Amino acid sequence: MDRRCLFVEAEQLVGVRLDGPALRLRAPRRSWQWFPLRRISRVLCVGVPGASFEVWARVAQHGVPVLFVQKNGRVISQLCFPGAESASFQHWMSATFADAELSQAYQNWLENFTRHSYGLMGAVSCDVAHAASKAELALLKLAKQRRLSLTQEMRQWAETLVANQLVQQAMEFGLPASGSCTGRLLADLKPVASLLTLVLYLSASTAEKGRLSGAALGLEIEHLVELELRAWLQRGLYSLRDSLERAALYQAQLPSLVG
Repeated sequence: MDRRCLFVEAEQLVGVRLDGPALRLRAPRRSWQWFPLRRISRVLCVGVPGASFEVWARVAQHGVPVLFVQKNGRVISQLCFPGAESASFQHWMSATFADAELSQAYQNWLENFTRHSYGLMGAVSCDVAHAASKAELALLKLAKQRRLSLTQEMRQWAETLVANQLVQQAMEFGLPASGSCTGRLLADLKPVASLLTLVLYLSASTAEKGRLSGAALGLEIEHLVELELRAWLQRGLYSLRDSLERAALYQAQLPSLVG
């Protein structure tokens, strides 16, 4: 089932309700619209709602994280549900902070996945830092070729959307939204993910769309990039889980206690 992000503007809503398994929204001079919760991966709300805040809290309780942002893309706050309990991925990720072999497995995965991701942007290098520099230059070149302005607001929206998507994917893998494991993934992946988001957006956008700002810019980036970014994150997290499980499986055996 395809689940998508619901992008809303608080100032454009005159009615918000939770009706059974669905969220109901109404805009000025419009009838009520239904949004089944099982079809929503996350909610991104531009602005802070007033009396409807309780409804958004209940939406989060149903397993749909809700992010509130300013019009320039800066995060205000987030409502989210706990990660799944007893998830093996959380166990192995937590162990990377204490176990030397699992920590090395994480670092190996991070380097390989990051270099591969920069390679997708045409920045191929054996060194991650050098690849990042090449990717930034490639991004600037792409913006010039597409006759689009690469603004600070565009970068801010990219970072916000990446963080929101990454937290949601981490929770689906069983990690708590505000835990140290998710924080580590955010710190390590956000730089490359933000550049990838901008490359995907500039590649798909047009000169007319390049003049967008505020909530319209965030909506356009989300619309053009959401599915590819989600697939990229899922591939990365699946491969990370596999790498950590393999590292744990092939760890050196304990010394025999039999004389």
